[in-house]
Amino acid sequence: MIALKAGTAPFVLGLALASGAAYAQASNGRPSVDCTNTPTDPSCTSPGASTTANNEIVVTGSRIARPELDSPVPIAVVTSATMENKGQTNLLDALRNLPVSGQSLDRSASNFQNFDTGVATVNLRNLGTSRTLVLINGRRSIGIPGTTAVDLNNIPADLIDHVEIVTGGTSAVYGSDAVAGVVNIILKNKFEGLELHAQNMVSDKGDASSRFISLTAGSAFAGGAGHIVANLSYEGNDALPASNRSYSSFDTPANSSYAAQGLFDTSGKANFSVAAGNTYTFNPANAVKLYQGAAIDGYTRATQRLLVVPLKRYSATLLGEYEFSPAATLYAEGSYTKAKAHGHIEALAVDDSGNPGQSVLNLDGTPFPGIPVTNPYLPAQIAAAARANGQSFINFRRRSVEIFDRSPHENRDYWRGVIGLKGEIAPGWTYDASYEHSQVRSDTTSQAILLNNYGAALNATTLNGQIVCADPVARAAGCVPANIFGFNTVSPAAVTWLSTYSGIGATAAGVNKGDPVYFEYLRRSKQDVAALNITGSLFRLPAGPVGVAFGVEYHREEARENYDPFTVAGISSAQQATNTVGSYHSKEAYAEINIPIL
Repeated sequence: MIALKAGTAPFVLGLALASGAAYAQASNGRPSVDCTNTPTDPSCTSPGASTTANNEIVVTGSRIARPELDSPVPIAVVTSATMENKGQTNLLDALRNLPVSGQSLDRSASNFQNFDTGVATVNLRNLGTSRTLVLINGRRSIGIPGTTAVDLNNIPADLIDHVEIVTGGTSAVYGSDAVAGVVNIILKNKFEGLELHAQNMVSDKGDASSRFISLTAGSAFAGGAGHIVANLSYEGNDALPASNRSYSSFDTPANSSYAAQGLFDTSGKANFSVAAGNTYTFNPANAVKLYQGAAIDGYTRATQRLLVVPLKRYSATLLGEYEFSPAATLYAEGSYTKAKAHGHIEALAVDDSGNPGQSVLNLDGTPFPGIPVTNPYLPAQIAAAARANGQSFINFRRRSVEIFDRSPHENRDYWRGVIGLKGEIAPGWTYDASYEHSQVRSDTTSQAILLNNYGAALNATTLNGQIVCADPVARAAGCVPANIFGFNTVSPAAVTWLSTYSGIGATAAGVNKGDPVYFEYLRRSKQDVAALNITGSLFRLPAGPVGVAFGVEYHREEARENYDPFTVAGISSAQQATNTVGSYHSKEAYAEINIPIL
């Protein structure tokens, strides 16, 4: 259930000199109440409100503590009880029920990603995940490398006390990364006891199994001056193939014309037209036939796709605090998450059209003109049709079914640590000084082939009664001709040639002859945030105290993206890309005042 904070908001004057983070938590540390479920709870003064008691509270969107339940902007609250009652083990499953939540990346929407497979991000108002700011206990959390979008898989569900979602006026307080809104995740930093949570779920069809186990332990010590909370959790989710459901077991609106047996255009126009009668393919017996269209001779990609990607996640979190005196409470947060996910998509469509990442190249890296009509593997009927059209080359399309698997496999590591000191400066005045360091490492890999080796393998001839690669340099380097005419015709030896670096022609730096070809995309991000916030009351008006908050923040981020040498060289089945590195830092200040008029 969702609880909305409602009421008559006091007049607020925000002096937002720069972006900052708000701390949204009840001052007494007790969990908030979902008043939608329990409107008669003593803590609820009105239906839809969420609070803890009559003490002053701090609400997301402002650092000024108020004794009222009112907020200057609408706030939705999702509680841990709501997630537990629905068996939700991932925060995104709870947030997606909000009307303001748009289409986000998750295990269902990320199968076709070349990277970030299985991530869970929140997209408020459909303005983009990088425009939704995610906070943990009011402090920034590092995003997926290269973006500010936070992977919610890193948040242990059993440690969540409640979540506050603000969608109005947040960019004035937090900056441009909060244009869509703010999601503030409040953890159970004073949990006491031992809790074991285990569950297994399957779909109504008996597949797509999901397993979850979590152990949470917490205790007070030193007479209640200190608290420590620890959580260990594991989540394992099975894949759901698209072929397991009738609505996704076929291509829409039609099959792909990049067929597993190949299409071969003899017109020289590379239009693969059915009406012209110049395009040939093969039947299941590998006999030559005229192409009759994708509906009959095409490839059904849905048989290789996933509706839900498999994911394994391991996490460990430790929270602690110790109150030396009302003026000084030391607190710390530490967490680590390891996630493994992989998608599954159909084999790469290869042609000679010149499109990067899928078109065959000559050995030296120049564009491949087409398969010579002199290729001894080329069926005589297709060769004769090309010659009749005055062509010395034929254009082709083919699915690399028996050659390699381009499905991404991803390993992600997330580290986050916070240390801080908070307390009272004087009656009615508090401070909170903190430092946060976090890192994310994401490594995506898949199989790949060399497209210039492919071109050499398609330029075949007959020598001493043997079919060999026509280029003597390629032949000396171990080139094996590839027969792509029909179903499953490429030999294992040819596959080895396509997936092995030869060291000739177009070359790649940092690899040796004989090394296997692969695709790798390694991303790393680091974030450091140091902040000091001071809040208090200047004086009292008839309607209440005049609250103020001010502070400073230093924020630094660094990101690196590194590709494998074959992708950098632009000769592999991945589109050419370059390594990048960047960083930025900001020094920020803010001031806020709350003047109750009536």
